[in-house]
Amino acid sequence: MESKKSIKSRLQKLEGLPPVPKVVKKLNELIQREDVPLQKIAEFIEKDQALTLKLLRLANSPLYGFYKKITTVKDAIFLLGIETVRLLVITSFMMSLCQEVDNLLWEHCVGVFICVKSLAEQVAIKEPFVHALATAGLLHDIGLGIIMLHFKDCYQKIKSLIKKGINPCEAEREVLGMSHTELGALLLKDWGFPEILVEVIKGHHSPEKVKKFKKEAFLLHLADFLVHARGYPEPLFSGLPPFEKKALEYFKKLDLKKILAEFEKRFDEFRFFLLELEEKPSLTLS
Repeated sequence: MESKKSIKSRLQKLEGLPPVPKVVKKLNELIQREDVPLQKIAEFIEKDQALTLKLLRLANSPLYGFYKKITTVKDAIFLLGIETVRLLVITSFMMSLCQEVDNLLWEHCVGVFICVKSLAEQVAIKEPFVHALATAGLLHDIGLGIIMLHFKDCYQKIKSLIKKGINPCEAEREVLGMSHTELGALLLKDWGFPEILVEVIKGHHSPEKVKKFKKEAFLLHLADFLVHARGYPEPLFSGLPPFEKKALEYFKKLDLKKILAEFEKRFDEFRFFLLELEEKPSLTLS
């Protein structure tokens, strides 16, 4: 078993990661500074044509359903809001990462993004937590993507343990010393993401252990389970992941039939867009 210190050391030396984390980290810094105008943020994003092109394609996708065509990053920021633009940049990064390892992981993450956003809206989660949860939906399995891409030797050992009946998260801890949820939280904290994202992603398979953002963690946990149940699993789970029944106690008034019906519609609309987007060149911004 590798120690956490060893894992952190390997992460710091990784080569070949999509360069977008640098963009996300810088974007987080700019957004958190109240003295930075939106125009400067738009100019920062527009420095790279590939990123701008992908960002605009995402902004005009069926996922957002905006009727007026968005043609510039400045328009995207003005019409969609800076938090949505940040989310779209993150979407570009996550897509690039998942294409390197497994499209099933990408479909699963998009599914959780769609589902948790619908859940948050139905239980009247207030902003900026809806955006935070949507972002968490996209990034909740980023740790798994990193394991699959950069810890291939460990990934094979983890799969072997799972075949013997060991829970995936426990198998990851046995081999790596931490689960993909803990690894993802470690990365996101280093990249300057808000505490709520770090905490709910770390606890999305064990929401009962989350202290500060328990309600949000249970929502992400429920969304993850529902997306698995609808046939969009993450690669390590051949069946359904463990489910905390307390999630249903938290949200007794949820109309799950409505949520799933809306999910199927929005996911089917977005799937065609994903097929087109997957053929486009990877991001090159460093």
